[in-house]
Amino acid sequence: MVGPYRDGETWKLVKVSELAKVEEARVRHILLSTQGKSPEETDKIKQRADSILAVVKKNKGQFDAMVTKYTEDPGSKSTGGVYEWFDRNRMVAEFTAASFDEPVGATTIAKTTYGFHIVEVLGQRDRDERRIVTVDRKARPSGDTFKKRFREANAFRTNISDSAAFHAAAKEKGVELKNVPELRADMRYVPGLQEPYQLITWAHNAKVGDLSIVFTIGDNHVVAMLTGIKEEGAPDLESVRAKFTAEALKQKKAEAWMKNMEGKTDLSVLGTELGVSVSTATDMAFSASSLPGGYSETDLVGTIFSLPDGVVSKPLKGDQGVYVVQMTTNTPAPEVTDVSAEKLSLKQKIEGQVESRMFSALKEAAGVKDERAKHF
Repeated sequence: MVGPYRDGETWKLVKVSELAKVEEARVRHILLSTQGKSPEETDKIKQRADSILAVVKKNKGQFDAMVTKYTEDPGSKSTGGVYEWFDRNRMVAEFTAASFDEPVGATTIAKTTYGFHIVEVLGQRDRDERRIVTVDRKARPSGDTFKKRFREANAFRTNISDSAAFHAAAKEKGVELKNVPELRADMRYVPGLQEPYQLITWAHNAKVGDLSIVFTIGDNHVVAMLTGIKEEGAPDLESVRAKFTAEALKQKKAEAWMKNMEGKTDLSVLGTELGVSVSTATDMAFSASSLPGGYSETDLVGTIFSLPDGVVSKPLKGDQGVYVVQMTTNTPAPEVTDVSAEKLSLKQKIEGQVESRMFSALKEAAGVKDERAKHF
């Protein structure tokens, strides 16, 4: 037994209730999708699955090639169709049966709602798992504490005359001061506060410089001051100066880095000069939105895929940094012969947007202005 110990605002007491054995399996598979297919098409897909099963049973060395050529499971294609260790609760029932109820080395077909899976069991094991029970209780202030802090909040606001006094008083009292840079009419939340609807309504009816009453929001007493109102239309320079300045500085830094990196074709030498390591991306897809390290660079990915094999790029400016890239191998995507699943996915996506877009169009056409934030 562990505890009691504090986890945030909660006190917990934890006890190990059971030492269990959890079955796990490791498999590889090939998925032939039947989603959106007619019965006649499904029969043909079953015949193809039987043919692939016969090939891999005869020669398991062909499995990787069959995955590359046939599988329609994007989540496992890059790993050769392998799903690493998982328990009986992770997969659908039919796939689970093929993974756990067959012996290691067996290759079978499992029919699921996704389609036909040619499944080979690579391994099975038991994993030790400790199961626990927890008793917890949230630490909440007493009624007397609430009243005391409410009186302190009222006393705090009585001496506030302007924004400078507001900041000075907050610093003197050692209370948390949060800046909310944007509170649009369609927003129903304030960071750090639960259900702050009274505060939002007050803000949309207040004038610049107004000081609020003491709002009790959850376990917090809140005093707010309206520091500015952004009118509709093009923003004035001062309201965007900080953002523009940050972007200008980023642009200048990028230009400086690109100048230092210009003409360098040996990535190892360049990495040493800059004090950074060279990262390698394996099995990177054209649809990827990020580079190794988790840097989101959607536009840059497109530029990288335009490089011929073996070519080192010039310095490329991205949103998160400046990059020099060498294309090692560019493998063309296989020819797509059946786009029915993709068509169905796009159709469902568009259908799901119809209602909200129609509502927005009707509201715009009628000139309806949403001012609910001023009232509730």
